[in-house]
Formats: sequence, structure tokens, C-alpha cells
Amino acid sequence: MKKRLFDLRKMSCTRLIAGGYALIICIGTLLLMLPASSADGVGVPALQAFFTAVSATCVTGLIVADTATAWSVFGQGIILTLIQIGGLGFMSFFALFTMVSGKRMSLRARGLLRDSVNAAKLGGVQKLFRVILLGTLIIEAVGAVLLGFAFVPQFGAKGIWMAVFHSVSAFCNAGFDLMGTAFGEYASVTGYYNHPFVLLTLCVLILLGGLGFFVWQDIYENRTNFRRYSLHAKIALTASAVLVLGGAVLFLISERNAAFQDMHIGQRLLNALFCSVSPRTAGMNSVDLTKMSPAGILLTDVLMLIGGNPGSTAGGIKTVTVAVLLISARASLTNTGSRNVFGRRLPEDTVKKALTVVLIYVSILLVSLFALLCMQSALSLSDGLFTVISAIATVGLSTVTLGEVMLPASQILIALLMFCGRVGSMSFVLLFTEKKMPSAVVKPEEDVLVG
Repeated sequence: MKKRLFDLRKMSCTRLIAGGYALIICIGTLLLMLPASSADGVGVPALQAFFTAVSATCVTGLIVADTATAWSVFGQGIILTLIQIGGLGFMSFFALFTMVSGKRMSLRARGLLRDSVNAAKLGGVQKLFRVILLGTLIIEAVGAVLLGFAFVPQFGAKGIWMAVFHSVSAFCNAGFDLMGTAFGEYASVTGYYNHPFVLLTLCVLILLGGLGFFVWQDIYENRTNFRRYSLHAKIALTASAVLVLGGAVLFLISERNAAFQDMHIGQRLLNALFCSVSPRTAGMNSVDLTKMSPAGILLTDVLMLIGGNPGSTAGGIKTVTVAVLLISARASLTNTGSRNVFGRRLPEDTVKKALTVVLIYVSILLVSLFALLCMQSALSLSDGLFTVISAIATVGLSTVTLGEVMLPASQILIALLMFCGRVGSMSFVLLFTEKKMPSAVVKPEEDVLVG
């Protein structure tokens, strides 16, 4: 018998999922290279199509060409499809096909479904996906209808397409927009800085997408009974509330004489909220980022790095990961040794995993930043750091015009970071490491000095 070059049955779930995303990116690149996808009907360079396909599939939003002016409606439809697949995970659509066809899902397929959303257990994963798919359809549809009330009067029939596009993009935390023809290329939603209805609708869509599918399930099953929520949901909701409200207050302070200086108090409150919500990790901006103060840029960096909740459409290190480390640090500083929160104790393995995730994440970030600054000698440290964090956290915000500033090699590096952010930093490293059996020999312990 001939030995298979690639045996899918022996591949790990991590590699299968990463390979699935890579295949979708390749298909998306080929479709975006078609003349029908470009606004001029001629076609776009392969690198531009590839970068856009990666950004859309990885729900990032970083672009080298304005989405509204560079792509036709067909091309925008391809981008939106990639966003939807990337936001929910391609395994969600496999699950949908399986449920519609009435076929029984294999144990292997259920394992892939579990790993694609980082579910803790295999049981009930199909039920979770039903909640995910149905909830997504309802939320995006309601979001599109609400945005249509603002866009249709302004753009006519085109406003329907724009409402659908922005609803899906916001919920999937993708950051793509079609406002280039209305407010200028790369303007994002800055033209609505004084439009509460649009910005608040986008805020709600972004928050729901970044909330996490497991939190959805808890809310669906337990409604307003917070005590019955799982520990994960309690930490995720608390961390999200602290970041949104705390971030808004800090933006009010940092931007009062910068990006918000020409706004009245109502506009400042509205844009402070949007500036706090969007970096985690939607990538839309209601104010010009080049007008932000250094403190505001730093705060945006931090929010982008933290990201949304695990098991959501958002990227970043994740709120629960950061919360676990803070709880563990509190236990160490108080010498209690008890990592207690909400009447429960965090397992030691969870703390170790959180530490590993952050270490890998920061290591990849720093190495990539060094490489980017070497390739782009004219790029400032602030702009370089902002770009790298935005890419690996799958945010999509940018303080520079990537298509004009970044060299082809830099664009490829950024695309690789977006892919890393979508599959997860730990999963990305596991793609290049072989599984090894643990050694049977246990070495003697010896203490070292730390701190």
C-alpha cells in the first residue's frame, strides 16, 4: 500500500483547523483576483487580494486598499462571506451542513467543533452550535434593520447592502467598512462621530460578538440569575464591564484636549464609549487616530492586546486570560495561595495555561515588531507597535496607510500575524512542534530566585 503524504485522520485538530483557514484564504485570494471583484473590472495584484483575504478570514480589518473604492459589489460580497466564515469559524458551517443534511456527526468532527471554539468538553457541542448559528442570524438581521434606518435615507437602495455589510462586520469584530465613498478612503465611521444611533448600534453588535458563545449559552439558560452562571461567564462579564466603562473614562481624560477637543460633552461621552469598545477587537474608529494623544494611543494598544472573551469572534490575549493572571498575582502578593473568585478556586493548570498563552503572545509580538522595524526603517516605534498589536489581536485599527507605507515583505509579515491571531498564539506554535511523549524520568527539584 502507498503511504499517504497527508493523512487527515492522523493530523491533530489544531493543524486541521489551521489548514481549513489556510484553504479558505487561498480560495478567497483566487476569487478576489478575478476582474469582477475589482471596482475597475481589471483585477488587483495577487498580494492585495491575498492580504485582503487573510484580513477578512481572520476578521481583522487591516487593509491595503479601501474596501468601498477598490472592490466591486461582487468583491465586497466575497469579503463579507470570508468575514462570516472567519467570525463563526469554518467548522460552524460544516456543522450547519451536517445538521441540514440529517447526517450523524462523527466523534472526530465533534472534537474539531469543540476545538474550533475552545469548548471545555465534547458533550453538548452540537447544541452550542445551534445556539451560535441561530443567535448570529438573529443578531445580525436585527443589526442590519437598525442600521438600515440610518443608511437607507442617506444612501438609498445601496444603504440596504451597507447595513447588512456593517452589521456582519461589527458583530464578527472584523472592522471592514464601506464608508470610503461617503467620507473619504480609510475614513471608517468617523463621519458618524455625532450620530448616537449608528455608533450605539455598532457598539452593541461589537459587544455581543465579543461576548463569547459560552456566555451566550449561560445567559440563554439562566437569564438574569447571575448566581447560576458558570465561573467563566461571571469573570468574562465582569472583565468586559470593567474594560468598557474604565476605558471610556480614561479616554475622556486623555482625549479632552486632543481627539475630543472640538466636541461637546454628549459627543465626548459617545465617542469615548466607542473608542473603548471598538479596540476589543472590532477595528472601526469614530475619531481620527492620528489626532489621538500619546496616552490615548497607549490605552488603545492595551485594549487591543487584551481583546474580547474566549470563544467569541474577537481576538487578543482574551479578558479571562488576563483576569486569571491578576487573580493569581493577587494570591501571591497577599501570601494566601488561594486563587479564589466568586466562591470558586481556579485550578493551577488554568493559571499555567494563561501564563503560557501570554508568554507566547508577547514573544511573537516582540519578535515581529523587531522584524517590522528592521524592514521599515522610517516607521516609528509607536506606529510599528500599534500595527503589530492590531494585526496579532485581529483588530484592524491603523495609524498609517498600510498600502502606501508597508513594503511587500512587511505586508506578508502582517498577514502572518493576522493568521496567528485567528488560530491562537498557542495553536500557532503547536503547528510547528511535534507531540512528544512525556519523559518517564522525573528530575530532582531545585529552587531558583524569582522577582
